[in-house]
Amino acid sequence: MPTHKSAKKQVRASKRAQIRNKMGRSRLRTAVTAALESKKKEEAEKLLKIAVSILDKSVGKGLIHRNNAAHKKAQISRHVAILSK
Repeated sequence: MPTHKSAKKQVRASKRAQIRNKMGRSRLRTAVTAALESKKKEEAEKLLKIAVSILDKSVGKGLIHRNNAAHKKAQISRHVAILSK
């Protein structure tokens, strides 16, 4: 256990950040999964827009790497393109 005052404060801050990051990752995974599991073209396009927004915000907050976000956006876009055919 930390003994210094600043170390105790850092533990508290880390716990808050951990909760915030967990919520963000959960929201991100839900959005991506929903977009990939959609069967209708219109619904998929709407969910794509939402997922891309969440992915970009996650990159800005440092939650995921930008290449990871780009990979997920491309994956969802491919899914929507297949539904369009």
